[in-house]
Amino acid sequence: MNGIRHIAPLVALAVTSALPSHAAEGPPDDLIGIVFWIFVAYCALIIVPHGIRALIVTFRSPRKGEEASAEVTDNATE
Repeated sequence: MNGIRHIAPLVALAVTSALPSHAAEGPPDDLIGIVFWIFVAYCALIIVPHGIRALIVTFRSPRKGEEASAEVTDNATE
């Protein structure tokens, strides 16, 4: 009988903790949309300037005294 007094509260705790009656339903749908678009804007602030810089470097003509990229690779193989 004495053992049941110690085991009964533990069994009750285990059973009630497994029930989802007090579980949260999750975040509201509106908050997910706002957080998503803030994340996308943050990524765009990082990626867009790098993309613009890459396009400028790719399509610009060499300055006076600089070799074109094709000439540099030809000279490196000789």
